[in-house]
Amino acid sequence: MEVKTKDVRHNQSILTFIITDTGVGISKEKLPNIFNVFEQVDDAPTKNNGFGLGLTIVKQLTELQGGTVEAVSKLKEGSIFTVTLPFYSSRTREESSSNQAFSAT
Repeated sequence: MEVKTKDVRHNQSILTFIITDTGVGISKEKLPNIFNVFEQVDDAPTKNNGFGLGLTIVKQLTELQGGTVEAVSKLKEGSIFTVTLPFYSSRTREESSSNQAFSAT
């Protein structure tokens, strides 16, 4: 997993989480549906025992926080999931650097 930050304003940043896997991948036809409730991709050689709720929950929680989630995938190569969230801080950079006990890392 990779995490990136981008400062937007003095008290707001954008956090981007990039999750990459080298699994079986998801076909172009099925990719638009992976965030639907109870949707499971059966491109894998073995059937998963899940309920098809995980990505739905990720999408709903991300959007409730004002963020986005996206997926790109290629069969037999894997998938990349990108979650972008706004991050608001009530502290300024000067306050944060003068008080080393507070850290968001």
